[in-house]
Amino acid sequence: MILRQDKEIIMQIVKKYKIIIWDFDGTIVHLRIDWKSVKQEIISLLNGKGLQASISQPLNELFSLSKSIGIDSELLSIIKNHERKSEFVVDEEIVKIIRGINRAGLIQCILSDNFTDTIKLILAKIEILEVFDTILGIDITREFKPSPQGLQKLIENYKAEKDEVLYIGDSWKDKDIGSKEGIKFINIKELKVWE
Repeated sequence: MILRQDKEIIMQIVKKYKIIIWDFDGTIVHLRIDWKSVKQEIISLLNGKGLQASISQPLNELFSLSKSIGIDSELLSIIKNHERKSEFVVDEEIVKIIRGINRAGLIQCILSDNFTDTIKLILAKIEILEVFDTILGIDITREFKPSPQGLQKLIENYKAEKDEVLYIGDSWKDKDIGSKEGIKFINIKELKVWE
């Protein structure tokens, strides 16, 4: 059952946009990844290869370091292993909105720092995989947010005008790439009360 407030949100989105781009973790679901363990494993890998890495560095910096010596696949493998083992919680309210937007016929995509097959597996479990036209995970973009590469690729792929695109996420990185690309961004918390 879609609540009246959800219907109002859906109608506002349908009137204004043609393409909705969703972040995944923290937006549609909440993966329970132990990021401290992930980073410690990555730092051990990098330090073992003679690179200086610390826990305070953001993931995109650690990834750039790994790319500089050609071990980015090893770093991604560490993340993927942790991602696969993590449990998740679904945001049911957002799933209802996604289904409502789908019934209205809008294009919906996912741009995420998670792995495409992890995203697809979870979306299949919660029965909304078929709703998404394109899913771009880190294994496809090969660039962590706030790199705009994935967002640019989606806009080009659908030959969309920037004012036809809405980007929904939960982090400063999502907001940053949305504003840099001139795309309307809505934080997931705002969406739940958006008018």
